[in-house]
Amino acid sequence: MDMRSRIKDTGFATLGSALGLGLVALIHELLYGTTGLPLIIAAFGATAVVLFGSADSRMAQPRALFGGSLISSLIGVTIAQWMPHQPVWLGGMLAVCLSIAAMELTDTMHSPGGAMAFLAVASPPAIRDLGYFYVIYPVGSGVLLMFIVAMLVNHFAPTRYYPRSWW
Repeated sequence: MDMRSRIKDTGFATLGSALGLGLVALIHELLYGTTGLPLIIAAFGATAVVLFGSADSRMAQPRALFGGSLISSLIGVTIAQWMPHQPVWLGGMLAVCLSIAAMELTDTMHSPGGAMAFLAVASPPAIRDLGYFYVIYPVGSGVLLMFIVAMLVNHFAPTRYYPRSWW
């Protein structure tokens, strides 16, 4: 890729991540004030890197994005529910290693999924107290918002085609 194309590609990656994270953060601010439910989690930063910085990778494709995020957050919540008083190191380790195994077996490897699993176990009570709702909100809804932005931004980028595959 020549320098001009690389600069354009970098611009779209930067714009996409700003819009994706900005939208999630804006909705978080609007909803958190009225509902007290957090929408933004740290793992969305890693999701932005994958979706906008590596849009061609298998980890950025919808199967991995949604499957990996939802499977991992489900595993993390399950560990947190079944072992509510475990040390964070043990719960986090189990959540992440079981998520990796599940993503491998289902061909849904999405690296931010490991963070989503870990956060379900190691976050402050505002996140942990969501229980299985965490899988839908903030994980599912946040990933869906970022995916919509990725489809829009990458559609207008001349060097990008996203998604490359749906399944």
